[in-house]
Amino acid sequence: MEWGVINEAAAIDQCQKITGHEVSSMGFEHFGCLGACPDGLVGIFPVCDLLEVKCPYNKGKPELDSP
Repeated sequence: MEWGVINEAAAIDQCQKITGHEVSSMGFEHFGCLGACPDGLVGIFPVCDLLEVKCPYNKGKPELDSP
């Protein structure tokens, strides 16, 4: 989990470069009885997409990563 936290900002930067969309951040948000803390927002709140970043650790072998 530490690997993912350390590399999350770089992954978000790459997402912005690849897609050309700006990613903004927000804190924990309550929606009635639900709550969420997304890694980023793509678009302008409240009309936006949520971004959840995953940075799996592949033991230094990127060929092990597959979508």
